[in-house]
Amino acid sequence: RRSREMRSPLRVRIGINLGLVFSGPVGDGTQAGVMGDAVNVAARLQQSAKPGDILVSDAVWRRVRDRYSGTHVGALSVKGREQRVEAFRIAGRKTPSTPRLTPFIGREQEIDILEARWRATRAGSPQIVSLRGEAGVGKSRLLAEFPPRTDGVDIRVQCTPERSFGAFRSVIEQALGHVPAGIDELATALEPLGLNLEDARWLSIVLGHSDSVSGTFPGESGAVQRVHAAVHRFLSRLSASGPALVVLNDVHSADASSLETLDRLMELLSDGPLMLLLTYRPEVEVGRAGFSATHTLVDIEPLARRETLALAQAFLGTRDLPKELALFVADRAVGNPFFIEQLLQTLLEAGAVVTKQEGALVKTLDIDIPDTVERTVLARLDRLPDPMRHLLECASVIGPFLSVALLGAVAGLDEGILSPLEDLVASQFLIAV
Repeated sequence: RRSREMRSPLRVRIGINLGLVFSGPVGDGTQAGVMGDAVNVAARLQQSAKPGDILVSDAVWRRVRDRYSGTHVGALSVKGREQRVEAFRIAGRKTPSTPRLTPFIGREQEIDILEARWRATRAGSPQIVSLRGEAGVGKSRLLAEFPPRTDGVDIRVQCTPERSFGAFRSVIEQALGHVPAGIDELATALEPLGLNLEDARWLSIVLGHSDSVSGTFPGESGAVQRVHAAVHRFLSRLSASGPALVVLNDVHSADASSLETLDRLMELLSDGPLMLLLTYRPEVEVGRAGFSATHTLVDIEPLARRETLALAQAFLGTRDLPKELALFVADRAVGNPFFIEQLLQTLLEAGAVVTKQEGALVKTLDIDIPDTVERTVLARLDRLPDPMRHLLECASVIGPFLSVALLGAVAGLDEGILSPLEDLVASQFLIAV
């Protein structure tokens, strides 16, 4: 956009694909790069694009078509690849629309816990609630089904890693209704909460003001503690006149400064009607310094088989599921709502399943696993400790059914196999029968 003002504006051709790539040395080995089919396809898309165009593969198009408009260009041939690639030209952004939500199934107990913790908050007892679960298991959907509080302050933040103190910057912005331009404006905005200029000086670091505490940086001795204390005072004063709910969604994606502030806040939060509601994946450890408020940990488990099939029926809009489709979904999706929806969407788009009001007609179940599901599973595998990953790799070579003795022999772990094996079962990578 900036180049449009220049004498010779840039006319860039862009090709976008997604998939698995291999990262390693290239050429003479002195440089690093990425290789693989996904890279070759992206290069072919870029070559086929006209100046100013963005061409994407069908895998990318499926991910962005709800937010962008585009046209089908056709199938492109790629050197060294038998299968042609369907290409789409991006035209522009669509007007935001409300996403389609399937019926809420199987989380009634979790909602009851959240409502109970809010009642305790209203009674004056500070609460910290952690919703912990794997990707796609329904943490964000659970938050969506926990209605905005009409009897108190309700602040909900999506955590991202882009900027220091990002999560709490968003909390302050929502609470004040804007981001004050400097310390003086911030101090004025904080006056109704009973906070002073000193609080504004330390909170200005959270907001990223260039005129924050002169010569002081969060890394200096004592500065971090003062920032944490200022955030605690801000939230305490926010809830002084009535109950307040602060939701931090996807804490695992938060920046390091926000995570450190959160840990300290959990340690300091000891009174007042404030409920801190967190969602995160199991690899994140919160509250390492301990909790002063009542802490409730809720592990979001996969859906039971009955709930899985109910969700599948609701997604397809049918009264019944063919037996082979029910078995396929239950086996492949392992109770993960995101997996269930992605699998069924892929079947519908491929024409493998046709829906009617009275039921679904299955033409074939021989399809590739959706890339969205594959990447989620691979991300989980990447996080496994080496002993668990080695054991799982050996199990995958043996086949879908195996004995502990055989697995131990193949893995070379006759002794000490039980600990990582139990961890794999607990993580639902393996199922004990």
